[in-house]
Amino acid sequence: MIATVLWERELHQRGGASVFVVGPDCVVLHERHTRLVCLERVDGAVRWDVPLGTWPRGIVLAGDRVLVLPQTPNNLLSCIDLRTGASLWSAPTPRWTGTSRSTRTPW
Repeated sequence: MIATVLWERELHQRGGASVFVVGPDCVVLHERHTRLVCLERVDGAVRWDVPLGTWPRGIVLAGDRVLVLPQTPNNLLSCIDLRTGASLWSAPTPRWTGTSRSTRTPW
């Protein structure tokens, strides 16, 4: 069986891995260093594109919401509506939330 690429998108990221999650009808990913983008799975069309912060430590789909924890601004956990990209709420988290011991900076 030969795989066929249905669509692709330039993420405008230099080096390193990009964080993404796949839902039933969309793909949510981090691109252009400070943007969170939701793409339609069928054709890659942009559903929404919102400013977020730098290099998310994690992105989670929870029903009709996206939870995301960027490194900056200061571990601010955000909840975003999956359909519209609207910010529903945000909450500060402790300094080392979302990091492993091996990636912590000693200061």
